[in-house]
Amino acid sequence: GGRDWSSACALPISAPAGYGKTTLLADFTAHTELPVCWVRLTDADADLMRLAALLAASLQRRFRRLGAQPDLARLSGSTPAALARAFVEVIDSKIIESFVIAFDDIHLVNRSKPVLEFLDAFFEVQPDQVTVVTAGREVPELSLARLMAGGDLAGLGPHDLAFDAEELAALGRKQLGVELDPPHIQRVLGETRGWITGVLLSGLLLGSAGGEVIPASRLMVYEYLALVVLNRQPDELRRFMLDSSVLPVMTARACNEVLQRIDSDRCLGSLLRSGLFVTATDESPRTYEYHPQFRVFLLEAMAAADPDRLRTLQMRAAAYLTDTAPEHAVDLYLSAGAVRRAAALAEKHARAMYRVARMETLARWADRLRQAGAKIPRVLLALASAATDQGNLDLAEAWLEQAAAALDARASKALRASLENRRGLVAYRRGQHQQALGCAQKAERLLGRQGEAVERAFTLRVWALATAGAKGDLTEAESTLLQAVELLESLLLVAEMEELRANPSLP
Repeated sequence: GGRDWSSACALPISAPAGYGKTTLLADFTAHTELPVCWVRLTDADADLMRLAALLAASLQRRFRRLGAQPDLARLSGSTPAALARAFVEVIDSKIIESFVIAFDDIHLVNRSKPVLEFLDAFFEVQPDQVTVVTAGREVPELSLARLMAGGDLAGLGPHDLAFDAEELAALGRKQLGVELDPPHIQRVLGETRGWITGVLLSGLLLGSAGGEVIPASRLMVYEYLALVVLNRQPDELRRFMLDSSVLPVMTARACNEVLQRIDSDRCLGSLLRSGLFVTATDESPRTYEYHPQFRVFLLEAMAAADPDRLRTLQMRAAAYLTDTAPEHAVDLYLSAGAVRRAAALAEKHARAMYRVARMETLARWADRLRQAGAKIPRVLLALASAATDQGNLDLAEAWLEQAAAALDARASKALRASLENRRGLVAYRRGQHQQALGCAQKAERLLGRQGEAVERAFTLRVWALATAGAKGDLTEAESTLLQAVELLESLLLVAEMEELRANPSLP
């Protein structure tokens, strides 16, 4: 667009799909002398801690001196604002040169309140050496008043990214090696309104300079454009595109495993070189992603043509991602109709997700799995714990009620004790000390002396807090807390011994 934004601290780029936002970022990255930390977002990155991990990894790759900073394990319970300040402190102390952070597909996180709070807080104390570029179909719902008032905010929209007649003529020379006559250029502009994807898939790319342009009414239907692209590929590559679309993020190894192939590296390279709605990272192992709308089209085409194969591939992909990306695996199991497997996986990872503050993921699991009729008490208990930690006791009690309803006759005593413990902690936070003590006593009876050590320690903690509040007996409370500490210390000792047995060479 010819604008000078070199002094801007923030540059939002917003336009509908197909306007070349990612291409613009890639071109900028290739030609700028500034270091660029590129963060490509997916739906899963609406989870704040996952986005923080992606941003930290990008910064650490670009600036090796950062080491393992910021320490996200230590920051896992932080508020979005505190997490943003931690990033700023690391940048200010470790990076002196000017650089760019580029968030691509920012619209995918535009409904996540924690992510928006994090970005708002980052902009509030943004270091002078950083320029943040965001690209997406929507302007991020951020408060940029400070940057706007200081003249530190620039922006690009659809009008800036649309092709004009001069650019279209240059494209004709580069792509077709011909001089397009002005009437032809005006016809293309009239049909496409400068929409880059429309231009590239019109007569300029698919036909000759004098060929027919696809009608604008059909150009604007993305599914039709995707169908044209798909049907123009060789049968083997078309089959690969359809099959590989089950994977949210692709690697050659993942495609080989899930699709039971040996040539995925070659196929992915062919897709990338052909510009077939695929983007790729530079690092090894290389990861690939389809344009989100194109991936939806491929999945819908698979569902219509061969639903059994689609389900088989979704099940394989879910099994492959179970340990490395459970958030995607749960979604894949649900898409395949394997509700029990999805619920079992979510339950297995619920406590771990809570420990690293992946609350948005847990809430999404709860919503989808409850709609599917699954019983997920551990997920609901994790959400209740998070709400309690945040001081939102009404929400915590709502989650606890749902968790209680999800417990059936087969529920273990440890799980029932976990429910009572969390009820007790909420009661204590409300100042209902006798009720909290009663919950701890119920949990103690359920667990007994042989109960799970971590849950027993939790019970003793609630018991101690309630005792101090109800009786004012700090001596008894301290004694109870020391029992909890001893339990946890013994658990840690057992873990260390097991690690030594597994790795006898450790010092």
